[in-house]
Amino acid sequence: MLFKKRPKQYEFAKRKTSIGPNVVAIIISSVAVVLLYQDYQAPIRPSPPAIMTGNQGSIEDELDNLIVASGVDEIKIVNDGTKGDEKEEKVEEPQLTPSQLALKQIIGLYDKSHADVAAVGSYSATFIKQERVNGSLLDKQEMAGKFNNDPHRVYFKYQNYDKGREVQYKADVEPEKLLVRKGGIAGRLLGALELALDNFLVTKENRYSIKMAGLLPLMKKALDLRRNDLTAESGVTCEQIDDIEVEGIMCTQFEIRYDDPSASKAAKDYKRSLVYFNKDTNFVVGVKNFGWATDGEEEEQMLEYYIYKDVDLEKRIADKDFSKLKKRSRG
Repeated sequence: MLFKKRPKQYEFAKRKTSIGPNVVAIIISSVAVVLLYQDYQAPIRPSPPAIMTGNQGSIEDELDNLIVASGVDEIKIVNDGTKGDEKEEKVEEPQLTPSQLALKQIIGLYDKSHADVAAVGSYSATFIKQERVNGSLLDKQEMAGKFNNDPHRVYFKYQNYDKGREVQYKADVEPEKLLVRKGGIAGRLLGALELALDNFLVTKENRYSIKMAGLLPLMKKALDLRRNDLTAESGVTCEQIDDIEVEGIMCTQFEIRYDDPSASKAAKDYKRSLVYFNKDTNFVVGVKNFGWATDGEEEEQMLEYYIYKDVDLEKRIADKDFSKLKKRSRG
């Protein structure tokens, strides 16, 4: 069968010869006829011998014959990137800096971890945190955690600090309240107390609301900040450091630094951030953030440290695990 071919441009290189411009014009006209014939000949009822025996010559063969007959040294085929009457425009990707490449890698790892967690209804993990609240750095706290994605539910049992303390939150039942039972004898005697999320007893030990507890809220915030970092024209640097041990986990660490508070959205609160991913699984581990120095403070101060370890995405958490605490009745 015949194939339609789009006309190409041809560039003629003349041999030093006595052949005048009229001959070249004839050659060009002949080439045009060949091209038009190839491009517009109807493909209906093709000649069987030409198809079966391969006797039909290509455009290049026709050109070779013309070259021999005319004395032109060569005909050079030039591809200028045109497609018919339209030109193909090649859009070059902007050159990324090493910091931007590292930020893109962080975003990719967060996206993958977020998809893995979002694909399950619930999961368990050991949650470790240390925060600076009202200017004071609190002790590190470790708790066994159970989490439900939708509706958002959280259950914590403290492994240190006030060992045995339990915290329960169910956004679908009491979105602005939580239940807490102290550890030890006091908890057994008093039972569970219902506290508003903005109650002083709650806020004095936490930088953020319990609504931010869990891997999905952590990664949602982190993705927003890292994507904004990526758009910064200057003032943001990111470096990857391998083989950093964090809470017994070998991690890949990304260190993000900001030149000044106006560099990006994250820079308003943080001077430096350390982001951790499991070296073997690339799953998110946590983050450690440092703030800007203020009058009378050191150059930088650790503000917050959040780690999720022993994450089990296969374990299904029953509804009863988020209903262990019952509000103490009055009277």
